[in-house]
Amino acid sequence: MNSDISARDEADDLRVRFEAQMRRAFFDKLRDDLKNEKPEAVDWLIKLHLELQKRLAALRPGRADEIADKMDNELFARKLRNRAFRHDDMYGMVDFSYEILSEIVAPDMDASLSEKRNSLLVEMQSGDAVFSSIVPAFLQGVHELLDESIARIHQLYNKQ
Repeated sequence: MNSDISARDEADDLRVRFEAQMRRAFFDKLRDDLKNEKPEAVDWLIKLHLELQKRLAALRPGRADEIADKMDNELFARKLRNRAFRHDDMYGMVDFSYEILSEIVAPDMDASLSEKRNSLLVEMQSGDAVFSSIVPAFLQGVHELLDESIARIHQLYNKQ
């Protein structure tokens, strides 16, 4: 019996490490593609923005209409494709996303949320801030918080 539990724990650990490596590789590739101004990077950003919008709305259904409005994916896509997405737009997205996240995450995750948000804001305010590093850092941070929140929800339901 204990060997079954140990094997499951090892498999879960391997899965978690593999997922972390794949996510890191994905965001590294996105960073490189944005830096090199590859058109497919913009397409990925648009898809990732829509995914973020849907995930936030699913976890905060009472604010779904507001989330859809403030995170309008068509407007986001037009701004990106026309190179009209500005620093203020990014600040607005960061502030709004983290406001919603603060309503989703468990209280013991508040420190992690604040750390990710503050780190991102410091990077955005630095003189050498570039879109190709800020956006992947933002997406990676918010999706990590969402993944952790969703995992905890699944754990609660699986215990019942």
